[in-house]
This record gives sequence, C-alpha cells and structure tokens, in this order.
Amino acid sequence: MERLGRGYAWLDTGTHESLLEAGRLIKAISTARGPDRLPEEIALNQGWITPDQTAALAGRLAKTEYGRYLLELARERGPDRRSGEPARGPLQHQADEVRPRVDRTR
Repeated sequence: MERLGRGYAWLDTGTHESLLEAGRLIKAISTARGPDRLPEEIALNQGWITPDQTAALAGRLAKTEYGRYLLELARERGPDRRSGEPARGPLQHQADEVRPRVDRTR
C-alpha cells in the first residue's frame, strides 16, 4: 500500500454510475485546463519522440480534436532549428550508438 501524494486522485469506477462520475470529472478538468497530460505531448516534451513522429501518430487521428491538437503541436516544434533536420530525441541518439553484439562463438 502506498499513500498517493498531492495531485493524485483515486477514482472508483466499480459501478456504471461511478464510471460516469469519473468521466465527468476528467472532462471538467480537461475543459478547465486545456488538453494537457496527453501521452504523445509528454513524450514530445521529454524528447522521447520527435515532431515528425508526433505528426505521424496524430495523422491517424486527424479528424478528431485530439489529432488536430497533436498535429498543431508537431508543426509548432518543427525540425531541429540548429541543423534543419528533423528533431531527434535522446532515445533516437542512443539507438544510433548502441549496436547489438553478435556472439559467433556458438
């Protein structure tokens, strides 16, 4: 058992009514604060994905408000300003540096 810190809420969704109440609460918070805490936005902000990858993920959702928001976010970030190439997050750079070892002794 772990005590949840400030900013966390436990939403009991064990009944139809409590599930609806939880959904209403999330909707109210999203409406008041705007669309934040989106997984793709967090990944982009942390550098885990690039703007190009964000746009690709959003492309499948382009007809929704969520998809349009992500596309606009990707456009705002655009390519890496220093090199003119698409931005690359730290995970992409790590992937370039790490090469699999092949054990040829077996």
